[in-house]
Amino acid sequence: MVELPGESIFASAQFFSLTLYIIGIFSFPIHVFGGFCIFFQTPESMKSVKWSMFNLHLWSSCLDLTVSLLTQPNLLKSTWSGIPYGILYKFGVSLALQSYMVSTLFCLVAVSIITIFENRYFLIFAEHTWWRRARYPIMATNYILALLYYLPTVLAVPEQTYARQIIFRDFPEFKLLDTPSNPVYVLVLDNPWVSVRQIAMESTVVLEALVFVLLLKIKMKNVVKEMKMSENTAKLQKAFLKALYIQVSLPLLVILIPSAISVFSGILGISTQSVNNLVYITFSCHGLTSTIVMILIQNPYQEFCFGIVRKQKVRTTTVSSVKFGRVRVKEEAHCHFEKMNPSLTDMPDVVLRQIFTDVGCPEIFNLRKVCRFFREFLQKFPIDSRIPLINITIYKELRIIKLKPGIMETDGIRYSKQETHFKKFYMHYSNFPHISSLLKLLDAEKIEEIATFSMIKNDIGIEDLVKLDHWKNAKRIKIYNVPINASLQNFLHFEEVTVEFTRISADEMILVTENLLKSTIAREFRIGYTGFENEIQFLNYLGPPRTSDDETNQKIWYKRIENSSESLFIFQSTEHNNYFRLSRIPLSDFPEN
Repeated sequence: MVELPGESIFASAQFFSLTLYIIGIFSFPIHVFGGFCIFFQTPESMKSVKWSMFNLHLWSSCLDLTVSLLTQPNLLKSTWSGIPYGILYKFGVSLALQSYMVSTLFCLVAVSIITIFENRYFLIFAEHTWWRRARYPIMATNYILALLYYLPTVLAVPEQTYARQIIFRDFPEFKLLDTPSNPVYVLVLDNPWVSVRQIAMESTVVLEALVFVLLLKIKMKNVVKEMKMSENTAKLQKAFLKALYIQVSLPLLVILIPSAISVFSGILGISTQSVNNLVYITFSCHGLTSTIVMILIQNPYQEFCFGIVRKQKVRTTTVSSVKFGRVRVKEEAHCHFEKMNPSLTDMPDVVLRQIFTDVGCPEIFNLRKVCRFFREFLQKFPIDSRIPLINITIYKELRIIKLKPGIMETDGIRYSKQETHFKKFYMHYSNFPHISSLLKLLDAEKIEEIATFSMIKNDIGIEDLVKLDHWKNAKRIKIYNVPINASLQNFLHFEEVTVEFTRISADEMILVTENLLKSTIAREFRIGYTGFENEIQFLNYLGPPRTSDDETNQKIWYKRIENSSESLFIFQSTEHNNYFRLSRIPLSDFPEN
């Protein structure tokens, strides 16, 4: 390796390569530890952001290790050229592939930053909006573009002999670095489209990230005023977002500040290879900085790290006290001091249970947020709530819980096991999985009617609701304002049904009609629908209507029920909404003509 004349030691290839190897070897265990923290120390309260955080950590670590160990591209000042000194070069890996790896990983890091902010926006504000479906193709497009962005540059690499001659003509000092075994590699030569693509990529990343950050900030300001989230929940979300901003911003500064120095030194005509090398060395610390900031800024990982340090310190001191008599006195004094200042986690189980029982439910919910020890203790020893009455009213993000006692054990609180007498379950909500989870807490033998009044169209999760014993045992089901995608066969056991479907078929409607004609249970089915497959087939099955009004688009049929004092009344309206009503009526109401 040859040093450039007139440059400091920082411009030497030896300094550049050795420094990157030291950074890579030092950062590798830290990256592994960071991944371990995300996988095994992320609490349930952060489970929703676990994979987006790991995604960012993965690509940042890969970029860090690729730059510092695998490729080590020593970029030559003011040119799109350089010389690799990394492990891949020693194994003969193509230089085009190495440059593609570095640039693509940089793009993937940028996209993963967008992903983590999008994930928070979606989970807090957009889970029940159109964005729930739109986010997947948009995010997939981001990752595809990240993988394809650098391909045109790699495929348009100039002929190297000619390109090196041009570079050496403008910068003759670089010829000293060119060797037959490791020649200067020219990636771009007089290709303005490379800069255009780079500006487009950077602008897109910055714009998307700013959109989600601004949306989060604006929405969080209004969320408490609009009563969609409690103040405590809003504070927790803001605190997490603040930690997230710091986690992303500090590593970015590691890239932006040195890059700005490099750009301005080039504009001012004072650019040197020493500055170029230092900028790239600093850039290689991006992933390391990101991991360290994540561990220190996120409380669960911080507690885990400090816990390891504290345990190691106590273990070291204990060993020292055995070996050296003088230290034993200090150790005993230290232990005595700790005994004089015990924490709640040092208390016996019996004492802790009594404390939790005395403080009551509000304080239990607060204590659960303090540390993992309390959450695990409350799961193992749930505390009696002593709450006489609880009902459930849920609207969007505002949840007021009031349920009869004896029906659930959640968040470390066991509600008293008195006999419940629930017969009707009404809920204002837009998410069937939440309805299913709450129904599971109730006695399936007691529920007779399930009614939901959802204000947002959403049929996700209805299949889980159908599987519950509560569904199978209930007599009446009413689902308002939510066109659902489900089979009518799942509703035949009900006495009364009021449901709107996205699509029904003639075969299903014939089954419903036959069920009402033959069953001793079914009484009335009110069926709304958006689409009707083979409608003519069902109308032919019913035969000519008894009355038909073309102005109001209404038709009526009557069918006799054999060996019964009742008849079947069938009404269809398509005036405003598509709608069928099928109900059993007394035979006396059956028209004679």
